[in-house]
Amino acid sequence: MKSDYIFKAIGDAEDQFLERTENASKIKRIPLPWAKWGAAMACACFVVIGAFAIKSFTPSGSGIEVPGASDGIVSSFPSSVNGIYDSPGNGEVLLFTEVQEALHANAGKDSLYFVSIGIYSDKQILEPDSVEVKKELERLTGLGYKVGYATQWTYQGESDQMDITYTAGYFTADQLDHFAANDHYGYAFSFATNGDGTSVDPEQGLDAEPKL
Repeated sequence: MKSDYIFKAIGDAEDQFLERTENASKIKRIPLPWAKWGAAMACACFVVIGAFAIKSFTPSGSGIEVPGASDGIVSSFPSSVNGIYDSPGNGEVLLFTEVQEALHANAGKDSLYFVSIGIYSDKQILEPDSVEVKKELERLTGLGYKVGYATQWTYQGESDQMDITYTAGYFTADQLDHFAANDHYGYAFSFATNGDGTSVDPEQGLDAEPKL
């Protein structure tokens, strides 16, 4: 699967990278300046507050246990600020607008954030089934992060649907704020969406291997 196709599947993010040329921001182990971030990568996002599923579960067949959170799992949030994102450089961490604002809105709560993870090398996004990505996910797993592969759907042709596998994870606010970046890679965190703009199922769990 090509990199530009992956970005099209996750809300046409690559087009947004190229088209919007203001208010770009990157972070590396810094507090959450949520108001400075650009628009969300999704063409449409939905609020998931106060109606989160609250439970602990083990994704079928994956063996990756996802911890519960008393205030639920956040998998989408509407963006209120427009702007551009530059691809994160090595050692840099980029939180998209919707993630920043979800963190701000849920400050002090015991929530998990189900986010997609774009992993870059020299500002070029790596394909999820690449050796580099697999090794990096292993490193992050060793550090205690709940990361792996999730599934979203997009349109193939005019109406046919097809599943897409992407890298994802369940994170606490503290883990996102103090993400242990590898100096060899850049990272972009966002909320994934399906082809019609709906948020992906936050309870789908994670697979240890990509289904490409």
